[in-house]
Amino acid sequence: MTRFTALLTLLSGLLFAAASLAETVKTEPAANRATLLTLSEGGSLPVRYGPLPADIEPENAVLVVRGVVTGAATAELLLRIDDRNATSYATRFNSEQRLPPGPFEIRLPLAGLTAANHQPLDIGNIRKIILFGRDGMERVKIDSVVLEAVARLAKGASGYSFGAATSPLFEGFSRITAKDPRLSGKYLQEILRPGVDPLIASGISGIEHVRLRETAGKHRVTLWTEETSAWESLRSFGKRRITINGSVVRTEEYTPESWLQSRYFSGRDREVGADADIWENYGRHRGGALTYDVEIGPDGLLAIDLAGFGATALYLSAILIEPAGIDALSAVNQRRKTWFTNRWTVDSSIGDSIAPDAEITLESDAVPDAIDLALTATSGTGLHLALLSAKAQGTTRLSVHWREPLLDRAIETLIWTGQRRLERVRTGGNLFTPRSASLRADGRAFGLHAGIPRRFALWFNPKEPPPPGVHSGTLRIEAGGLLREQRLRLIVPPIALPEARHAAGFYLQTPAHLLWEKSLRSAGEAQNRCDLAFLAKLGITGNAPALRPPLGDALPGFLRDTQQALQFANAEPWLAYQAGFELRRALGVEKGAIRLAEAEAALGRENLPAPVWSMADEPSNAESGGTDPGAWVAAVRRAAPAARLAGHLNSKADKSYAPLFDVAIINAGFGIDIAEIKSLQKQKVIPWLYNTDAPRLTAGLWLWLSGAERYLQWHARLPLGDPFDPTDGREGDVSMFPPMPLVCAPQPDIHVGMIEMADGLIDQRFFRWLETQNTPEAQKLLAIIQRTFLKTLSGDWEKARAIPREQLNSLRIAIAKLALHLNGTEEK
Repeated sequence: MTRFTALLTLLSGLLFAAASLAETVKTEPAANRATLLTLSEGGSLPVRYGPLPADIEPENAVLVVRGVVTGAATAELLLRIDDRNATSYATRFNSEQRLPPGPFEIRLPLAGLTAANHQPLDIGNIRKIILFGRDGMERVKIDSVVLEAVARLAKGASGYSFGAATSPLFEGFSRITAKDPRLSGKYLQEILRPGVDPLIASGISGIEHVRLRETAGKHRVTLWTEETSAWESLRSFGKRRITINGSVVRTEEYTPESWLQSRYFSGRDREVGADADIWENYGRHRGGALTYDVEIGPDGLLAIDLAGFGATALYLSAILIEPAGIDALSAVNQRRKTWFTNRWTVDSSIGDSIAPDAEITLESDAVPDAIDLALTATSGTGLHLALLSAKAQGTTRLSVHWREPLLDRAIETLIWTGQRRLERVRTGGNLFTPRSASLRADGRAFGLHAGIPRRFALWFNPKEPPPPGVHSGTLRIEAGGLLREQRLRLIVPPIALPEARHAAGFYLQTPAHLLWEKSLRSAGEAQNRCDLAFLAKLGITGNAPALRPPLGDALPGFLRDTQQALQFANAEPWLAYQAGFELRRALGVEKGAIRLAEAEAALGRENLPAPVWSMADEPSNAESGGTDPGAWVAAVRRAAPAARLAGHLNSKADKSYAPLFDVAIINAGFGIDIAEIKSLQKQKVIPWLYNTDAPRLTAGLWLWLSGAERYLQWHARLPLGDPFDPTDGREGDVSMFPPMPLVCAPQPDIHVGMIEMADGLIDQRFFRWLETQNTPEAQKLLAIIQRTFLKTLSGDWEKARAIPREQLNSLRIAIAKLALHLNGTEEK
């Protein structure tokens, strides 16, 4: 039996199984406090209570749920609160929280509770409270559900929380709204932000003067000054001066560049340790707390004056005032920590979603098997490693050496170091796990931690055609005075791979931090070009490029952006994601449609390709701002009959909208099984896939099997608030290009998903090559692959998601070895 025949036999027996997640993390309940009302003595889910007494004072009451999650896995607990106005999910309070194994406590101050539609609950008319579960609910045991009195500050201390009357109120603090006479300023604005703890979630901007009355004597005054921001912004200021009782206690002045260096990138090098402490890594760094010793005179006046320039120079979230000898700050910080660690669950057992191709122990003398890599004159390949050491080591250096010097010149090797950060397991969820998905081009700052694998990612890119055949090489690993070597076997078949039939890429936009100031915008445009160029280098050309909306005098810029995308070989027709939405938002349906038609005409005059315009995003999801796109689509059809229109459809409730569009951009919520894709094609609607969170599988095997036209993954540049804090947004940060201080770095920092996308497109090209071969061996291998996947998976996307990465590697190697075999070169 030849090696090739043996390989066919092995492939024909492949079976796939979904991986199970074991989630283990513990938190401790807080101490009991004065009980106002017992709602339930506990028991199994579901637990119901209602109505609440009408005389409950929301400022003085906290809903407290205590219980335990049994077993070794996490479980999901859902809390629903209906007031007299509740008629649907949107009109009631809803909380979904994944809890770790062990005891838990959830504290929910009644002040500031809102429904999903952001309307405040009528606390005096609460009709029902329901605790129930979904995943693992049988393992959630409720000990008690009670209303407790809010925690108080230490005697003599005063706490003030700034923001709207309907904002969440931190325990022990009293509310100051923008209408409070103790505040003054020309442009007072109440702000509420997601993710962060209630002390710093709300605030007021535009504050110039605060006048409070306290006891005379020495005090410690703490101001929380950070506007934690949301979506793409982390708001900056140019100048700030803080004066307390006539004394200037702080002056700051920044240029846009210096603010980026000192604040925006301040968390860039922060790395999660073995304990994966979410508070220590993220929560405690937020809030901008400033503490000063202050003398308050006999009149009891505490005068705080803010002056400066910039959105957040005149901003306060909270003030804490402690008489000398009183320490209330420690308790406040402990409550913040308790809230934060109860709100965000960390499960270290989940870990990285991409298995390494090799695991190497630095102190081991074992000789690992060689790693097979397949590369052609026009296609690169990725490699993922995990390096483990029994003790901490300093800088780790990796280098690749080929036995034939010609290959050192022909093949460029890009190396990234994985940086351990916490990532959300599910978009919008509260469950985090430590992952090394953020890849640093300059990883010298990250050594080895004892017992924690350090991940590395490599990309082998042919600069010139390497000679066909099987070549040997070595990956050298140097750390702590030790040297380890990993053997590499490079398979270079003498073939020209066809281009991918189905394009794939990412949603792109100008880096948010390079849009805030006019002085930075030219750098932003340069970075857009560099992003497209680097993606093209990896073969990723199906991107939705950064196109500025053609509003007002921005039409020439829209045309330049289109020309730029064309210059970097972005595959046509690409998606204009933001441009369509902005036209409707800024101009309305009819005028927006006319402007879109003008943009289409301008593209035609310049002989530039027209995009596919995104007309709708989750139209059936009213909570995310979705609306019926019918009128908007009809107006554009009248104004620009030739325009190609698309809708992002992510729910089965969106199916009725599909016929409105030329392109339906669908995800697993809508359904991306092969039958669903074929159904759209029968309706003459072109299916694109998006946001599968499985870049390699989707860009390669699934596009090839399903026939979907294109795949887009969210997002190349979408940090929410602080780009290095995954907790401070409604969703997690999504950045295939994490922000870097250097514009157009020769080798950018990336997310591991970018390498996966590139590998997936190369998988697709190998599958396409195999389809073109008429030899019996090629037809046999093709039949095995199709039978294995189509029959075993039955066109089911969820089954396909369980395919391990090593399986996809094996398929590519099998095809590369077949190509060698067909050209008379047997593997040695």
